[in-house]
Amino acid sequence: MPTWVRYAMFQIPGTIAVGIAVYWGSATGWISGTTAVVAFTLWILKDAALYPMTRSAYEAKTAPPGRPVGKVGVVRQELHPEGTIRVQGAIWNAKASADRGPIGSGVKVRVVDAEGLLLIVEPEDRNDE
Repeated sequence: MPTWVRYAMFQIPGTIAVGIAVYWGSATGWISGTTAVVAFTLWILKDAALYPMTRSAYEAKTAPPGRPVGKVGVVRQELHPEGTIRVQGAIWNAKASADRGPIGSGVKVRVVDAEGLLLIVEPEDRNDE
């Protein structure tokens, strides 16, 4: 799904809420119809103006900075298929790569990929499996 579609879908609830508010305000005489249209238009323009600054937050598979792909860690909680590992002094949630059995606690693993904050790992030494 394109990034702009993700962004637009996230903006829909707020846009609906503002639309209802300005409609109600206009219908009850609290604000004029022209003011309601201007307010709603400015709300849409605000979303369009903020998109370039926030686009990277909506991109698919955006990993956090400093993810330890390629680094070696140690399994703390057995990966069956998910558990936790310690890598670069931090505890991360991790998952054994596809077609892997459980990886026991204390086994050295190498981070091969990341899905958001979940690290994908393989045993560092094939004999440790």
